[in-house]
Amino acid sequence: MSQQVPADLMRAVIREVLQEVIAGEVGAAVAQARSTGPAAAAGGEVVTITTQAELDAAVRRILADASHPARRTALQSGKVRFVLGSSATRSSAASPGAGQPQEHRFERGALTERHVRAAAQAGVSITITGRVVVTPLAKDRARAMGVTIVKEG
Repeated sequence: MSQQVPADLMRAVIREVLQEVIAGEVGAAVAQARSTGPAAAAGGEVVTITTQAELDAAVRRILADASHPARRTALQSGKVRFVLGSSATRSSAASPGAGQPQEHRFERGALTERHVRAAAQAGVSITITGRVVVTPLAKDRARAMGVTIVKEG
């Protein structure tokens, strides 16, 4: 005999899953962009919004930050800044190799499917060291999406 799940409980579970997925998908890419991008030197994250997709990506980055208590506090206090990209930034971002990282680098831990999807969206390859474990699903996703995984050492 099947019982119906209350709508409020279903909404709460879906909300939690979406928050986890958004934070997981964008979290790694945002952290890497902050640590290696030109905005790190300027004291903020460069945000270039010329298309609907770029607007969606910017909102997702903010939502991912807001889902983590420490980053939410940094956002609210103004410690995290967003800098609107200039037209020069937009044109250099459109051409590969002009200030953009050409790889996602992993030193240790697990390389998962979400990392591969983020690399595919960014159009970059993945470089890993011997201390990284690649999950079988990540291997399959990389093959399907055409993402190159290079193992160092």
